[in-house]
Amino acid sequence: MKNTEIQLFSGKTFDFLDLKPINIDISDIAHALSQLCRFNGHTDRFYSVAEHSLYVSSLVHPNYAIYGLLHDAAEAYIGDMTTPLKSAIKHNFYSDIFLSTLHRDILDIIAIRYDLDKFKFFDEEIKRVDKRMAVTEGERLMRNVGDWPDYHTGFRPYDMDLRCFMPKEAEMKFLKRFLAIYPGAEQGEEKQNVVYIDT
Repeated sequence: MKNTEIQLFSGKTFDFLDLKPINIDISDIAHALSQLCRFNGHTDRFYSVAEHSLYVSSLVHPNYAIYGLLHDAAEAYIGDMTTPLKSAIKHNFYSDIFLSTLHRDILDIIAIRYDLDKFKFFDEEIKRVDKRMAVTEGERLMRNVGDWPDYHTGFRPYDMDLRCFMPKEAEMKFLKRFLAIYPGAEQGEEKQNVVYIDT
């Protein structure tokens, strides 16, 4: 392996300087996101990016469900950077350009891999639900959410419970949701590539 490659759950490798759609696998995405804790782990319970994505997928308009599920899929490869960290990085022009471009490029190859519209990942429908979910999660899982900027700009919390699934359950639910809403799954295009785990 090169020093710009990482080893993935599926056994594939992922090269940050040579992004290829063939290296994208929904099993890798589901597995990694199920083990990434939101807010860098500063929650009172484990709560994964995979579970967050499940809620976003279910709350957006049905036409955006697959984009809601995969809107954070790049984090399966680059990790979950908190919003304040992203804001801080913007003060360093070169770091901001590199990370923003890398994030978008990964979503681009995910879009190519699954024949999706790459621009819909950034649609206002996704952003609106994502921000409301962040406030909801903050209120349920953290302290002092009333101090957050988004809380005072119209993004009120949803009236919902967060299940806080453990990683294996979140992974399975993510995969099942993907197979239920991904158009290609109807022809069995992706089912053969899904690695199920026992719970």
